[in-house]
Amino acid sequence: MLRWLAVHERHLPNTRFVCINVSGGSLNDERFVQDAFSMLANAGRIAERLCIEITESVALHDLANTRRFIDKVRSFGARIALDDFGPAIRPFPT
Repeated sequence: MLRWLAVHERHLPNTRFVCINVSGGSLNDERFVQDAFSMLANAGRIAERLCIEITESVALHDLANTRRFIDKVRSFGARIALDDFGPAIRPFPT
């Protein structure tokens, strides 16, 4: 994604950032996390156009690990968003 953004950045003048979802399994996989950090480190300023979404339940599963991931991702200029934040909306019973 980062390489694609770098190549096509000039064609995206109205795109502030692109979001990608990271699964709970990926966030808890240390190899994936280290690879992600490496890619962000090599991305330069294009990392600022990336927003990584993690679900609320994954974020709350291991707060220390999640905080470390968020802090490191933000140190590269990328954004973090909580996905599925808050209670699910259910219709009223009939």
